[in-house]
Amino acid sequence: YAIPSTVVKMFVLSASAVLPHVGVILCVSVLNARGLSYVVSILYSAKVGLAVVAFTLGRSLYVSTTPDSALDEACLFLAVYMLVARVTNEVICRHGNLVLGDIVDEDNYVHNRPTSFSSLVFGINAFFTKPGQSLAPMFGWSAIRSLWP
Repeated sequence: YAIPSTVVKMFVLSASAVLPHVGVILCVSVLNARGLSYVVSILYSAKVGLAVVAFTLGRSLYVSTTPDSALDEACLFLAVYMLVARVTNEVICRHGNLVLGDIVDEDNYVHNRPTSFSSLVFGINAFFTKPGQSLAPMFGWSAIRSLWP
């Protein structure tokens, strides 16, 4: 509802389905060269930077002498913001198992364990993340419905 143009909506939906896969593929060479922590920190920095830009430009796009052009610019900016935010979230989340693998490998290296405790780490991760993945959309939907009945 926030983006009035049908073409822009179709572009955002199409690109948000394809670009996370492209982002993961593009991150592979950087992962091999620089490591996982570098890639995740760059992606989080891009997300925070985009949020700061959205915060600073958000007001100025809506305050204008020509309301129609300001609305068009604001809708285009909103579409780009939503697309980049979704793509960076997906790329970061798809590298989550690599982070857990690094934790297990480092624990084996530091503590010289005869057997790894990887099943414990992955089980605890699933114990906390799976309910969050199920409950977050429900809470989000109820919050949106309470704001716009």
